Amino acid sequence: MPTVPPGYDIQSGITPRLLAWCRVVGPATWVQWMLTRDDHIGKAGIPNMACGKWALSRWTWQDNLMLAWYGLDTDFSVRLYRPIAGGAVQWGVDFEQPVRETPIGFDTFDLLLDITLDQDLNWRWKDCDEYERARRLGVITDADHARVERARDRAVAFIELAVALCDGLVVLGDLGELVASRPAG
Repeated sequence: MPTVPPGYDIQSGITPRLLAWCRVVGPATWVQWMLTRDDHIGKAGIPNMACGKWALSRWTWQDNLMLAWYGLDTDFSVRLYRPIAGGAVQWGVDFEQPVRETPIGFDTFDLLLDITLDQDLNWRWKDCDEYERARRLGVITDADHARVERARDRAVAFIELAVALCDGLVVLGDLGELVASRPAG
C-alpha cells in the first residue's frame, strides 16, 4: 500500500475544502481570452498585470464544471474539470498563493504553473513559458517562486500517491465521474 512520501505535509493551516466553481472573478484580459480564445489577448494578460493595467471581471464557466480542493497544501490546489456536455474529465494541480477565506468567498492568486493528468494517468507540466514570462516581468515574485520551487516535489509526490491509490482500483476519469455525480448530503 502506498504511503505518504517523506516530507509531504497535508496540514496546511486551513480546513480542506472542496469548492465547485461556477462563477469567478479574474483578470479582465483572462476573461476576454476565455471568451475569444484569441492568443493576442491572452498574451497581453501578463504584461498588463506587470505594469498595473488590469482590472477584475466576472466569468461564468461555460463548458466545464470545475471542482477545486483547497487545503491539501498551502501552495497548490487539486482541480477536476468535468465537461458539462459529457466527455473525459481532466485532473490537474494549480500552483497558487495561499488561499484566503474572505467574507464573500475565497481569494486566490494563480501562479500560472500547472500540472495536468491525462486519462492514462500520465502527468506533465503546463504553462511553463507563461510562468517564466511572469517571473521575468515581476508578476511572480522571488518569494512566490521560492514557494513554487519547494512545492514542486510535494505536488508530484501527491500526484504519484493518488495515481498509485487509483491503480488497479478505479480509473481516474471514473473517479471524476463518481465525485462529480455524487448527490449532495
